[in-house]
Amino acid sequence: MNVKIEAKKLGKYNGFSIILFHGAGGYSGSWDDNDLDKYRKKWVKDWPKLKKYKHLLKGKSNTQKKLSKITTTFSFTSPFWFEEHNLVRKTKFKLIPNNKLFNKKFYKLYLLNLLKVFKVKPPYVLIGFSEGGMWALYFQNVLLEVIGCVCIDPEVPLLNTPEHLGVKASYDKYLRAKNKLDKDKYMLGYYKYKNFVQNFKLNITKPTLVMKNLQEYSTEKDYTNRFLTDCKFTSQLCKFKNVKLKVYFDELHFLDWLHLDEIIKFIKKLS
Repeated sequence: MNVKIEAKKLGKYNGFSIILFHGAGGYSGSWDDNDLDKYRKKWVKDWPKLKKYKHLLKGKSNTQKKLSKITTTFSFTSPFWFEEHNLVRKTKFKLIPNNKLFNKKFYKLYLLNLLKVFKVKPPYVLIGFSEGGMWALYFQNVLLEVIGCVCIDPEVPLLNTPEHLGVKASYDKYLRAKNKLDKDKYMLGYYKYKNFVQNFKLNITKPTLVMKNLQEYSTEKDYTNRFLTDCKFTSQLCKFKNVKLKVYFDELHFLDWLHLDEIIKFIKKLS
């Protein structure tokens, strides 16, 4: 069965290309299709600090469209999205045969083929959101001709142990799941994070902007220690001279919606 890979290439090439890595389960349209009007009232109520950004939370997110005014941008559906939809939406995709392929080598081949098919020209600036930030950190040392990187509230990839946040949370949920569908879904997340952190070493060699949102997550049972884990990750970033670190407190996970001007300013300096 042939699978249509959702990807989006926008903008005129201006000496470099921007590759966008979305978060868990993200597809290419996720960068532009989020309806901010739908969530604005609830977010401002839950996070009072967002009142000063209320004027930004209108219409569609349009992050990729705005970035494409600088140069070519390329977003694509994560390879893990297909398997997640097999489980959650019962769609019969056959792109990924089994969980054994959920690893860095497979993702590299997947991305290199997409860049070739869509003729995305180097050099590259990598921008990753949430889990995509984790992959952007990895690919800056894997892809050739990367000139910089932006990580938007990235998932924490620093622990090469089962205590890695994504590994532990997914496995805990798997143990508590009461039906096969949920068990399969959480085991999928477990494989994904476990395969990523194996032999991963945090090594930032390119100019990198990291935008980290620190929250206590006190109401989320599975992420009680997330604040401390994020603090540890943030402190590790400080030892890299190439890192520009911006820390925010109790703001949105979607920091690109609030601080896109800061991201654009950083990218323009790279070029």
